[in-house]
Parts: sequence; structure tokens; C-alpha cells
Amino acid sequence: MVVGILALLVGIFLPVLTRVRSRATGITCMNHVRQLQTALLMYAQDNRDRLVINLDTGRPYRIRGLNLNQNWVNNAL
Repeated sequence: MVVGILALLVGIFLPVLTRVRSRATGITCMNHVRQLQTALLMYAQDNRDRLVINLDTGRPYRIRGLNLNQNWVNNAL
């Protein structure tokens, strides 16, 4: 009986914990992007409103149908 109750509780809470972990990962990623943008803007403020050197390789790459240039600063902003 106790094993059945424990199995039921695990069955209920396991999907919830998976969603919570996924959401926490997304929030962490968004915070990293925000920190990167803040650092880039602070760099620009200290350097006469110029962004960091950002060379384009001229070769676009595709992510899920998006054409992105390989210059990480433009893609981050």
C-alpha cells in the first residue's frame, strides 16, 4: 500500500519537476544574454559609442530557417 502511494506521488511530481527544471534553464539563459548585452553596451559607453570589433566571416549559417551572419555581436543584440 505504501509503495503504491509513493509510486503515485512520484508519478504526479516528476513531470512538475521536469517543467520547473526546464523553466529554470530558460531563465538562466535569458540572464546570460542580458549580462552579455549589458557588457557590450558598457564597452560601447567607454569607447566613444563603438561596439567591440566584430568581423563578419561572410558565410551565413542557418538555424531553424533563420539566416544568421557569423558575427556574434549583432546576433547577441
